Amino acid sequence: MNFTTFLCIVCLCLALSLSEGRRHRREASLNFKSSPKLVVEGVTQELKLECNTPSSLSDVFIPIVIRIEKTDVNDSSTVSVATQILSRDLVAVEDSRIRAEGKLQSKSEEVSSLVIQIEKPQVNDSGKYTCTFDYLDFKFQTRTLTKSANVTVVEITPVSLLPVSDEQCDCKNIWVEINTIKESHSKDMELLKQSIQALEKSSQVGGAVIASPQVYDDSCKAAFSARFARRDGNPIVSESVIVFDAVTTNKGEAYDVKNGEFTAPCSGQYFFTVTLRTHQDLDSGYVDGVLQVDGQELARTSVHLDAPIENMETSTNGLVVKLEKGQKISVVTKTSSSGSFIGESYSIFSGFFLFP
Repeated sequence: MNFTTFLCIVCLCLALSLSEGRRHRREASLNFKSSPKLVVEGVTQELKLECNTPSSLSDVFIPIVIRIEKTDVNDSSTVSVATQILSRDLVAVEDSRIRAEGKLQSKSEEVSSLVIQIEKPQVNDSGKYTCTFDYLDFKFQTRTLTKSANVTVVEITPVSLLPVSDEQCDCKNIWVEINTIKESHSKDMELLKQSIQALEKSSQVGGAVIASPQVYDDSCKAAFSARFARRDGNPIVSESVIVFDAVTTNKGEAYDVKNGEFTAPCSGQYFFTVTLRTHQDLDSGYVDGVLQVDGQELARTSVHLDAPIENMETSTNGLVVKLEKGQKISVVTKTSSSGSFIGESYSIFSGFFLFP
């Protein structure tokens, strides 16, 4: 039996069993949906219509055709959008905005499907879309499944602004009003300045001392972070300033990489923190990093080792301290052991100015 004879048999069976098949329509339903739910002309980039046969449909002997048709909103006409027929190429409406892809189930495909994608949907794409699937069951009866989906493409109506007439807006006098406001503001500012100057000149009013208003000075900007340039070879030496010789940041140039000291560029509150990672060489004892201001201890880090094992330890400490302009802060080693500091990102000295 050649393919032409086979198709003739299929068509004959279709004609004989069409009415019988429709009287015995199965309860199975197509899966047909459109997305997105809200479609707006000029906003929505793509409208997708997807039709699939249910996976529970098990009596399909020969799938014949799956198609999607569109009926206009006023039901005036119905056109075929895309059709997939057995052993033929998919046929779709000639529209550059529309892409379609369909397949009929076979041994390797459990379901039949037809997908339509409409780029930049327009108002005239609105309507009722109907998906239909025709097939022969194992009794050579024609079966038809149908499902519809309504699509509405919303059109955004441009908003027209009414022109403003000279009677509605006294535009000629607007600059007069603006200049009046500016003059009034200038007079108020001048009176305020005179009041402040009068208070500053008077040392006492009714027995109460009037202090000059304190103005916040935001010109003091200082922040730094420094570390050892080398990972190894940074010896631990007691009673010596630790010189962090590689600067990560040094806003205001207040930290000196040559001597390891930070000099306060202005008076106020500062925050400092130090982290030290030590490697002690089989030598019992402690290693402390002491934060000192002009020789006075404020805070310290501390680690301790009991020989005879090599040991690597890390300790961190920090504080907020008030410094006067020109005061110096540094980290000094206090130790009863020997070894070296682990450099690069392991040991860091940082600080920054908070407020006056």
